[in-house]
Amino acid sequence: MVLWASNRGGPILAYFEAVYPGDARPRKAAEAAWAWVRDEITLSKARAAAFDAHAAARDANSSATRAAARAAVHVARHARHDGAYALAAAEHAGITGEREWQLQHLPQQLNPLAFPAPFSG
Repeated sequence: MVLWASNRGGPILAYFEAVYPGDARPRKAAEAAWAWVRDEITLSKARAAAFDAHAAARDANSSATRAAARAAVHVARHARHDGAYALAAAEHAGITGEREWQLQHLPQQLNPLAFPAPFSG
């Protein structure tokens, strides 16, 4: 789940970076999540990066950029919320194709975690 959730190198993270080109906190959070999964950093370091991305979300001035920053934040038990944040960011920013991206990149066995309610497509 963490690998899927932190794979925000696509349009959502790009959207945040286009609006805030000098703010790398969400990207660093996504990179920290990957590093944690590869056992390259401790969970506390990954959490610190996540807290920084949450701060970026609080500093953002629109619903779209707040949700985009939060979409890159997740580790461990919070990873399943990434999809909802990414969809909210896409909706507010007018980005299409996010749900399709999620479905294409999420391993089938993780669907119940990422989409706990029945999903009909």
